[in-house]
Formats: sequence, structure tokens, C-alpha cells
Amino acid sequence: MGAGAAEELFAQFFGGGVGGGMFGGAGTPRGPRKGRDLVHALKVSLEDLYKGKVSKMALQKTVLCPTCGGKGGKEESIKTCTGCNGTGQKVVTRQMGPMIQRFQTLCPDCNGEGEIIPEEDKCKECHGKKVVSERKVLSVHVDKGMQEGQRITFAGEADQAPNVQPGDVIFVVETKEHDRFQRRGDDLFYKAKIDLVTALTGGEFAIEHLDERYLRVEILPGEVIKPGMTPFIIYNTTAILTWFQARSKSLKVKECRLIATTITATSTSNSK
Repeated sequence: MGAGAAEELFAQFFGGGVGGGMFGGAGTPRGPRKGRDLVHALKVSLEDLYKGKVSKMALQKTVLCPTCGGKGGKEESIKTCTGCNGTGQKVVTRQMGPMIQRFQTLCPDCNGEGEIIPEEDKCKECHGKKVVSERKVLSVHVDKGMQEGQRITFAGEADQAPNVQPGDVIFVVETKEHDRFQRRGDDLFYKAKIDLVTALTGGEFAIEHLDERYLRVEILPGEVIKPGMTPFIIYNTTAILTWFQARSKSLKVKECRLIATTITATSTSNSK
């Protein structure tokens, strides 16, 4: 069966093909159909989303044979299939009792290609298949601030086939779980564990940021901290960078925050 022949048969069976659909409706002229898209998951870390990254992704795809130009053999030897008149399908009629059933099927003479090439005249590289396999390396740019589920599209980079517009290669961003931070929209949440003395009398602790810098968080004396509070909001006015710092200003990016949440206060001495 030729590349995409089954999809073409399905499309014609439900209307819009040569000779009309299953209910006898006249087909409408249309251009080359588009091939299917190839979708891949792209797993990235929070560090990648914060700093940006370029990944090299290799994939195997089919391309039109460069030797025969996607014809399958010598052009003068290619003949239109007489069994289907070049359509690649045949209309089969079956009688089931008092009912007569008509349906389309792939032409067995040309395997749905609509053409017949003598074996001796087939292309030596693709052996009459019209396509060959090729390894393609794509540079996938993960921009700073990309969101979970965001798509990176390479138009027309999917499999090629004769008389078919290639589909797209699409990478979908999937964020790996992080051991320190949780992202919520444009904010980073950090769960801090401090001792009881610091919670009651004040002190400070440090947070290692995604770019390996350490951020100092100060608890003022008299500012009593309770488990589960979210008292520390560090804005990007000093050392913190916004998630979307490299993106267009037209996006109206709001300010990014890194939020330190204390969840546990541990005692520094054992009670008797």
C-alpha cells in the first residue's frame, strides 16, 4: 500500500473523494491533503524554563526519494493502472439477499497507488516506494518562561509522501518535578524548614535559586512565624529575574515572585 493510501481511502469513503462519498454525494475539488502531525513530549526542568535551553532532537522521517524525485522509477515507464483508471480505488458491488451493497476498496492491481511500474524500471534506491528514510536533527529552543503544555511547532517537518503536504512536528513542554520549588503560574513556591528559636525570635536562612545563586531571607525579631504561613515574598526588584525577562514587552508580563513558605518549626532542645 502506498504512503497515506489508507487515509485517502478513509477520507473518500466518508465523502469528498473521487466518485463521491458513501451516500453518493459529488466530491468537491481540493488541493493536496495534509499528512498527519508528529507529536513528541519534551521533558524539561524548572532550571531549563528559568534560564532557557536549546535541545537537539533527532527523528527518523520519510522524504521523497532524491534519486527518482518521488516518482518511483523511470518516468516513461510509469503507466496508469487500468484496473482503477488511476484513482487507486475500486467500487465493489455485493448482493446480500434483497439488498445491494456498494463500497470502495483499494485497487489490488496497484495497491492503491494508481500507477504501475515494471519491476525492472523501479528506482534502485527506493525500490518503487517513492520515499526513503532520513535522519533529521532539530534544534528545539525552550524559551525562558515557557508554560507546561506549551507547544513548539516545526511546520512541514513530518513525513513526506507524493501529492501530500507534510504535517508538522510538534514538541509539547512537560515540566519535571523539582526537589525544591513548585511553580504556580509566574511564581515559585519554596517550603522552608526553620528551627523554633528562629521562628520566635527572628533570624535568617538562605534559598538556593534556579541559577545557583543563594537568596537571603530574613525574619525580623518579634515577627512570630507559625507553621503554614506564607510571610516571605521576594520580588524581582533586586536579584530575582522574572520568568519572562526575555520575552516581548507586548505580552504585558506581570511581576514574578519567589515565595518562601515556612511549614515546620522544629525545637532546638528536648523537653523533659
